Parts: sequence; C-alpha cells; structure tokens
Amino acid sequence: MEKNLTTIQRIKQMLELDKVKFSFAETTTSGGVVVRTEGDFEIGKEVFVVGEDGTETPAPDGQHILPELGIVIETEGGVCTEISDIVEEEQSEVEVEASVSPEEQTAIITEVMNILEPRFEEMNRIHAEIMKRIDEMEAKMNDGQTASEEMKNQLEKLSKAPGDKSKTTIDEYKKQVKSTFEDKIQKLRSIKRK
Repeated sequence: MEKNLTTIQRIKQMLELDKVKFSFAETTTSGGVVVRTEGDFEIGKEVFVVGEDGTETPAPDGQHILPELGIVIETEGGVCTEISDIVEEEQSEVEVEASVSPEEQTAIITEVMNILEPRFEEMNRIHAEIMKRIDEMEAKMNDGQTASEEMKNQLEKLSKAPGDKSKTTIDEYKKQVKSTFEDKIQKLRSIKRK
C-alpha cells in the first residue's frame, strides 16, 4: 500500500471499490421530479425519486413521463413494470386536433353566428327601447322643473303685489313646491316600473 493515501482512499483500495463502476440513469419527469435507476430504465429495475438533498426513495406507484428519454414508465412498489414511447401519445393528440378541416371550422363558425345574430339584434332593440324611455323620463323631469320655477316666479310676483299679505310664508310655499315636485318624480318612477 502507498503511504500518501488518505484513510478513505485506503479503505476503498482494500475493498476494491475503486474497481467497481456504478452506472445509473438519471432524468427529470415532466412534473420536474428527478428519478434514477441502476443502468438504464428497464422493466423489473428499481426506480428511485432523488430528493434535493440527494436521498433516494422508491418511486411512487403510477405513470412517470420522462420527456428527455421519450418514454413513459409505469412503476409499482418502486419497480418499473411497463415502458412505452411518448411519441405514440403525441401522435394521437395531433390526429384529434387535425380531425376538423378548415372548411368544417368555417361551417361551425357560420352556424354559431347564425344562432347568435338574432340574439344580438334583440339586445340592440331592447337597448334602443330603454334609451327611448330614459329620454322620455328626462323630458318629463325637465317639464316638472319648469313648472315649479313658474310657480316660484308667480309667488314672487304675488308677494310684491300691494294688498293683503298672504298668510302663506315663502318657506311654506317652497315646501309645497318641493312636495309637488317630489310627487311628479314618484309618478315618473311608477311609470318607469311599468
């Protein structure tokens, strides 16, 4: 034995571990989990999940997609039980997507538009009717304001006229005008509800 070797190197040399080569396959699943097996991924071999700290635990039961290798493995009890190619699954997805031709897509879009167009027209008609009613209500409210202003002007004229003073004060008259105006608003609201 050589004298310059460290203790660990001497132990490895004594056990002849330096002659044993460990070969394993390691890859990442489509879910981002690192998996490892001794040698290559084959049926009957143990498959391990490698943690961030390097610890290995048996792979959980189920399918594991290995995109780097182009395969899907099935594990049970931490052992690989089935291997299949990813390419077959991708081809079937492409076939499903390509099953609708551009002419069929155009026909589908046309049919959907034929269904939706009458509904859009109905919505536009309802919108126009609502806008018409709003305009009518605004006009009636403006008429109510004009009438209350006219009454106010007449009251001011009467209060300046010579003769007996009216028993109604300006404040009382304003309350009457306000209540008249509120009555008209209530009528407009009842019309709106109908």
